[in-house]
Amino acid sequence: MSLDIPAGWQEALGEIVATGGVCLVCGRVDAGKTTFCGVLAARALEAGVKVALVDADPGQSDIGPPAAVGMAVVTGGVGQELASCPGALESIPADALSFVGTTSPGGHLLQLAAATYEMVAHARAAHAQLIIVDTTGLVDAGIGRALKAAKVNLLRPRQIAALQKGDEIEHLLAPYRKRDEPLVRRLRVSRRAKARERDERKAKRERQFAAYFAAAARREIGWDDVGLEQTAWLTGEPVPGHVAAYVEETVGAEALYAERIETGLFAIVKRLSGAAPAWGAAHRTIKGEEQDVRAVDSGLLENLLLGLIDGSGHTLALGILCAIDFKQRRFVICTPLASMERVRALRLGSMRVSPDGAELGHGEIA
Repeated sequence: MSLDIPAGWQEALGEIVATGGVCLVCGRVDAGKTTFCGVLAARALEAGVKVALVDADPGQSDIGPPAAVGMAVVTGGVGQELASCPGALESIPADALSFVGTTSPGGHLLQLAAATYEMVAHARAAHAQLIIVDTTGLVDAGIGRALKAAKVNLLRPRQIAALQKGDEIEHLLAPYRKRDEPLVRRLRVSRRAKARERDERKAKRERQFAAYFAAAARREIGWDDVGLEQTAWLTGEPVPGHVAAYVEETVGAEALYAERIETGLFAIVKRLSGAAPAWGAAHRTIKGEEQDVRAVDSGLLENLLLGLIDGSGHTLALGILCAIDFKQRRFVICTPLASMERVRALRLGSMRVSPDGAELGHGEIA
């Protein structure tokens, strides 16, 4: 496929490569951000510049699986492919991952910003001279400004490559009009940039999940051997039988596990009345006569996507929660990670995925 590289890109590509540092690439969905990143990486390699790509779009990942931010140092062989086919980004293996927990940035701005910062730090540690950060298409209103502003403040980019058809993302760029850094480069969207339907985007994610978990195996780890992130679960102490009975009476469902947390009681129940795990509504706080109960339907934990975290807080791999033994206090996890020896925490996501890649629904564990 011949690439339509707008004339305005040519000068910008050379200047970005010469400047180095972090370049943040922004634009709406289907603005051609990934194409620009691929062409820029190829140009950097041609110039003998060590380049790293940070894919900070967990909903349409190219480097690493969805629901994570991936980082890769690009080598010469791949660079030649990128010069003519930016789609070759998908063939680049991730050198590092940071699990975000979802494919949608809305409601997870902190996780996404932190994960992007971590991957840029990895790229800097690898001595990349140019670090290209591909961002999400979330650019509208306050939430879009908040996410992009957080990335600018955390990453301190030297330049922003802003792809737009008209002035649709000027509201994101306005705060930097008088700044020395980042330098904003406004670029025209390529004529070959084409819109993709929602179903097409979902199909791509499911293919990527399926490929990632194709070589996965079921592995076990004990509750007492890990901490849980992004949940109140295992932050308190298990309750005795009479308190568990109170939970069941209050919630109206069998309590598989209950513990006392800072705000009252936390419980995982067999069937939360009126809830539908696939709709993401299967948890709620129920007002009790003595104590409030934060209840989670156990169905929300089935096939839950999670990150396997090491002792330094880095993501070793992604996993899928296959089963929970509440009596033996053990998790069964489907993951391509060869050994659980280095796992020190499980970072719970907010979406459910089958080992064959199908997306089964979204919902916070709480």
